[in-house]
Amino acid sequence: MTLQKRTMRLFGLVLGIALILALAAACSLPGNKDSTATVVASPTSSATPIPLKLGTPIPVGTAPSPSTVDPSQFVMIDQWQQYQVPQYPGASVGKFTQLGATTVKNGGSLVLTTSDSVEKVIAYYRAAMPFLGWKEVNANDRQATYTSKDASISISANSSNGSTAILMILGDV
Repeated sequence: MTLQKRTMRLFGLVLGIALILALAAACSLPGNKDSTATVVASPTSSATPIPLKLGTPIPVGTAPSPSTVDPSQFVMIDQWQQYQVPQYPGASVGKFTQLGATTVKNGGSLVLTTSDSVEKVIAYYRAAMPFLGWKEVNANDRQATYTSKDASISISANSSNGSTAILMILGDV
């Protein structure tokens, strides 16, 4: 399998995982597994509210502790230099896909690949991003999300066949 095909396959896998994690986070409610929600069609409708039983949220591991970074070694991603988004050290830069549904200049997704572990990748970004002025919104063992005054970014990592794909999505705050 060529490197490009493997990178695209990893990109698809990471994107799928990121979407599942985002959906799980959006759908979870505080409380126990017997949490319920009520859905109403609109404030002016006469529809009867329907209680929905929500299952247990998908568990995610705790985020690795931030690593030590050397700011003098930061190399910013070309498309996102104005936002101060660093490239993972030694990673190969894959395909950049621009998104049209964002007001962020060059908002879109970028895939990087490295042989380092998922934990090492997330630990690196947990140390580097706050140093560059990004505020961590949440993080777990496979992804971290940050905001700044101008943009937000989600960084996900997934390993397969000795390679780790890093999916970065830059968009609106």
